[in-house]
Amino acid sequence: MALTWDGQSLWTVAGASVYRHRLDDLSIANTTQFIGGNVNLNLNYGGLSWDGANFTTTGTKVVGFGKQANYLIRVRQVIDASILSLKTISEEELPVFGNIGTLTWIDDRLWVSTGQQTMTSGEGSFFHELEKGKDGRWRLVKTYKAPGGRCQGLAWDGAYLWSYDVFEQALFKHKMDEELTIVEKYSEINGERLMYFNG
Repeated sequence: MALTWDGQSLWTVAGASVYRHRLDDLSIANTTQFIGGNVNLNLNYGGLSWDGANFTTTGTKVVGFGKQANYLIRVRQVIDASILSLKTISEEELPVFGNIGTLTWIDDRLWVSTGQQTMTSGEGSFFHELEKGKDGRWRLVKTYKAPGGRCQGLAWDGAYLWSYDVFEQALFKHKMDEELTIVEKYSEINGERLMYFNG
């Protein structure tokens, strides 16, 4: 499950289907379903975000002998023969290892999270700040230790970074300093793996 806001509509992902919702009425009657087209959002996707022009998500590909690489995928909606669908317009490799849980944008920088798959395995969760170089490739600016073990929600409100950890069942408000200091923690929040900011 993932969701994002494009400035006009709320979009959600469930499995390989994408839905656009009217905020004045979130009933099924006022929901538009988009078929996946050539976009496989069910293959280890890492959230859904809006970069101001296109939808973005992440996915993994096998690159040689069982190794996986993470990719940023830009997607746009198309209408072909009266059928609403989504189409991949670019795939860009990301220098981040591990399964990406979610993503958000802060200006033109991409932020993603990675984390352990179970509550008892791995080294916890991390935030990765990335920027695109002059050569068109993404480079890792900095990695931060995230609270909890599996961050599945990231959002930027213009002043603070917000994260949600599914193992902690807590929402964190981070100051944008060198350590992403936690300003507030909201516990006992039963959330899904999603978060967005509507501006």
